[in-house]
Amino acid sequence: MENHSSFPEIQTALLDELFDGVYILDRARKIVFWNRGAELISGYSRSRMLGRFCYEGPLQHEDFKNCRLCQGNCIAQRAMDEGIPIKEVVYLHHAEGFLIPVETHVRPLRDITGKVAYAIEIFRDISHWKKVEELSIEKDRLMGILAHDIRNPLTVIQSYAFLLNKNPDARIKSFVEPILRKAKLASSLVDDLLNAQAIENGTVHLTIQDVDVESVLKESISNFSGPAEEKQIRLNLHVETPNVHMCSDPHRLEEIFNNLISNAIHYSPRNTMINLVLRADDTAVDITIEDQGVGISVADQEKLFRAFGKTSNQPTAGEKSHGLGLYIVKKLVDLFSGTIKVVSESGKGTTFILRLPFSGCSLQEPSLPDQPDIEKS
Repeated sequence: MENHSSFPEIQTALLDELFDGVYILDRARKIVFWNRGAELISGYSRSRMLGRFCYEGPLQHEDFKNCRLCQGNCIAQRAMDEGIPIKEVVYLHHAEGFLIPVETHVRPLRDITGKVAYAIEIFRDISHWKKVEELSIEKDRLMGILAHDIRNPLTVIQSYAFLLNKNPDARIKSFVEPILRKAKLASSLVDDLLNAQAIENGTVHLTIQDVDVESVLKESISNFSGPAEEKQIRLNLHVETPNVHMCSDPHRLEEIFNNLISNAIHYSPRNTMINLVLRADDTAVDITIEDQGVGISVADQEKLFRAFGKTSNQPTAGEKSHGLGLYIVKKLVDLFSGTIKVVSESGKGTTFILRLPFSGCSLQEPSLPDQPDIEKS
């Protein structure tokens, strides 16, 4: 191997085998090493680059506002001056005249006295990932337009179907009722798609306020009293810690409870119970939702909180599931810095354990029970 610099040959040999681009600058920002990866990514040969200063000629960095960095804001210069590693995403000028987005890591190198003598920069072509990111943004944009465009006619369909359903003619009602059910299902899917998109993009709006957790939980139970009665499922609420207040968004909190209760009803057989337990300690509130349903295998538990991550189980009464509910739950729980875990096995029911920490504003302290908490397994 040809000698690139004063660096030991074994080190330059290893750097030369990397697919990432690697080059080394001295304190004057003169290029003293240029590996094969740098040649492939930039289009500039080693012979052309060795001995040149990084700020002159072909090697130029730009930020995403097309501002040249090499004169006033050189990454390598900053790394050497401050003695710290720096990571940035910038544009690199290719030999053929186009710009390449690269993720670059710059680290100062010290001599035997501990003085910074060089900087090593490792850069990776992320053109592919930038394209994927652009396509993802465009996909989200189109999804948002599509969801909003679908919501408008669905609202009209539901409105007219609701009016027709008031007709005393039993034959008309028999036609209208399935329209209402399907329109409601489609509307729910649109809402979940928009929610999932907002959460994923970090644009979900939270209205944080003092929330009575028991009241929100009771409201969610009330929301599903109808579907539970249809399957003769009893929803039992046990409040072990009364008067629990916390800083949260009541609507998003209710959304979490709604999805968990709906999921429990979907996968529970008729004539069973769903037990909900509310308790709190000094740092967090715990909500446990335990059903007597079909259970979840270990393999399926890994899919639970993924988008469209349907399990092999089927709802016990043919209910429709689009695989977004628990995904939204997990994302919202993460927003509240909480945790959610599942304890289950096939055929023996499922328990979801939700823990949300107290934080933010000054709240009324919950009245803790005298007896110790009951551990669930």
